[in-house]
Amino acid sequence: MANTLGEVHPFAGSIDDLRRLALEGKFSDKVPKIGTVDFVSAGSPCPGFSRLTVDKATPEQRKNQSLVAAFASFIDTYRPRYGLLENVLEIVQPRREKNEDGFCQLICALVGLGYQTHFFLLDAWSYGSPQSRSRVFLCFAAPGHKLPELPLQSHSHYKPDVRLKTLGKLPNDGPMGEHLVMPTPFRFIGSEEATADLPNIIDGKVDICIPFPDHRLAHGYTKYLRNQLSVIPTHPYGMNFTTTWNKGHGIMTKAERDFFPAAGLRVTQASSRAWSRCFPQQVMQTVTTVPSPADARMGRILHWNQSRTLTVMEARRAQGFLDHEVILGQPKDQWRVVGNSVAREVSLALGSSFREAWIGSLVDGDEADPTLGQQSILNDMNIAQLNTPPGPSSRSTPSAGADALDSSRPPKRSLESTLEVQLFVPKMAKTIADSE
Repeated sequence: MANTLGEVHPFAGSIDDLRRLALEGKFSDKVPKIGTVDFVSAGSPCPGFSRLTVDKATPEQRKNQSLVAAFASFIDTYRPRYGLLENVLEIVQPRREKNEDGFCQLICALVGLGYQTHFFLLDAWSYGSPQSRSRVFLCFAAPGHKLPELPLQSHSHYKPDVRLKTLGKLPNDGPMGEHLVMPTPFRFIGSEEATADLPNIIDGKVDICIPFPDHRLAHGYTKYLRNQLSVIPTHPYGMNFTTTWNKGHGIMTKAERDFFPAAGLRVTQASSRAWSRCFPQQVMQTVTTVPSPADARMGRILHWNQSRTLTVMEARRAQGFLDHEVILGQPKDQWRVVGNSVAREVSLALGSSFREAWIGSLVDGDEADPTLGQQSILNDMNIAQLNTPPGPSSRSTPSAGADALDSSRPPKRSLESTLEVQLFVPKMAKTIADSE
């Protein structure tokens, strides 16, 4: 859960059940009252849109797709100040499938509710993650609140020949979104660099690593799989079954070929990534919920110089999990948690953007203007209002004493914040006093 000062009461259930209880007025610690929610962060199940899902028309996947509408309904009920939705790139449908474009319909719904909207196409490697993960983030802000800006990239692209990718189509044939390439202060972080301190566990069969408990495989390591991985060369980097066998003209013998299936796209398709080794000087492929070395599309999870697949710890490094953080469950469950998460580096960048937007809403962005004095900014933040003890409602009413504060500009509107900004004001006042 989030690192909050108070207790957290999560609702472990469906968003439909939570909204139903709210509409019925059955509020509790786990069901917040309408009007008390400031921020909603959501991620509808990606299998309903992901290209890895073979059949998206099954009842289960239709339900996953419909949760985008449930999200809009939830926003309509609680009316938060800010919100964020994350999903795979395929949620933005091409023009030929515009009648099924739930993403554009969601934007229309949010705009119809009065929200400002903006969506980003963010790449994990651009923010320091050693992973080729790209996701769409839709953020929105209530009227009178500053909309978050695109987080600036901090790390370069991991490929020298950058190919710009666009998403969707506007009525004028322009793209709805696209990858941005900008100057960055740092070089991208490669797979080997991110995991250099992890010990060599050879084939991972021992299944234990004292210094790094999660440095173990997330799937069964059978004799059959061990034989398969042993014949995939470690050099040159990035070798896989297709290049090793090469239709009988590679370095794999016919006896070694018998370790693999006789037919199927995994072994016949030239572009198959099944049984592929990672490139140590590049980033890891996107961490999914299930590690499968035999997957023709997501099979590049073999270690570059060890006869095994990537471990849970290496997947954690790719997603930005800190080493001391504990993930409960069996290794396969831990891997699923990691694969379902948003890259921590991207989350941090987005969080910083939302923080700047929120502070900008408090002071209308004047804190970024060097011509304004700090004392003027303090006055504009209506300290008297922020220090007023909250009444029966969690959203306080402006204090009459706030009008007495001297300001050279028109008085601010009331934000009725439920955030703990009163903790921030004394610290800021002390900093100014010390500087004077």
